[in-house]
Amino acid sequence: AGSSGNGEAAGAADEDDAAAPVPLSAVACEQAVARCLAVPAALRSVTTLALLSLLERSTGHLLACGAAGPGTPAALAAASAAVCARLRPVAVALADGFGVPDYTLASAIGREDGAAYGGMWLWAQRSSLGNKAAGTVDPAFASTLRPMMQEGLAAV
Repeated sequence: AGSSGNGEAAGAADEDDAAAPVPLSAVACEQAVARCLAVPAALRSVTTLALLSLLERSTGHLLACGAAGPGTPAALAAASAAVCARLRPVAVALADGFGVPDYTLASAIGREDGAAYGGMWLWAQRSSLGNKAAGTVDPAFASTLRPMMQEGLAAV
């Protein structure tokens, strides 16, 4: 009976060891807590941006009925820009969190698979700007980029 008790105790100790949590460093814990605390702030900013966007789309009505003054559109645009600046560092995480697919974002940056540079290279290869026959100019370049570049060079 005594040996079976020792075996049971040894088995229980083995189970306890298997279930013991892996110790984390203080830095890892602090980073995890900071990420968790940042989530409500980011979601509040997303909500604020949605409301500002709604107000910006409604400025005509707000001005017409006297609910807003002449400085309101500029103030709303400035507030939206400030919220976007706060969201910029977590934009990729938000897009991932909301499940926005890469093709909807139309961006090679922040790809779900992490292959941002490879994605940008593929986009550049597929671009109409990079696939013209020698000596031809893409209409988008000719109508938009070339005049801007020439204007910029003339100013130098």
